[in-house]
Amino acid sequence: MRITREWTAVVAAVRAGAANRLAGAFRAALCVAVPLTVGAAAGHLEMGAAASFGALSVVYVPQSPYRYRSRTVAAVGAGLVLAVLLGGLVSLHPWWAVVVSGLVAGLASFVCQAVELPPPRELMLVLALLVATDVPATPAEAATRAAFAAAGAVLAWVVTMAPALWG
Repeated sequence: MRITREWTAVVAAVRAGAANRLAGAFRAALCVAVPLTVGAAAGHLEMGAAASFGALSVVYVPQSPYRYRSRTVAAVGAGLVLAVLLGGLVSLHPWWAVVVSGLVAGLASFVCQAVELPPPRELMLVLALLVATDVPATPAEAATRAAFAAAGAVLAWVVTMAPALWG
């Protein structure tokens, strides 16, 4: 009986917060789907995926004041671009990939905790780096992927800030 009441409370809490979360979920879906769609249509799904990594910055601080949200999404977007670039640069060198991944994970965790960034904190940064290390790339290819990630980060910033025009 007690478990039933607890689950009922959880379901009620999820339902109560769902309306507030819908806009953020829509923005996240848009920012991931648009680059992937463009990449698929152009015959370069991998570049669409790289852009989607930059666009993941849209999931940060979705209900914060726009001034804070603007800075946070821009900073996380820049971090994602750097993670894609670094991961690509070390992708052909396994031991460098180990060292760089460990250092980036530690540094990202420290910085995100120091500035009290709420979840997903460093998760997306480390994930972008690790995925980029798994896709072999020359330095030129790594830079190209980072440029696409930057385009995705710009998309995320624009989508994040667009509601401020109507608010």
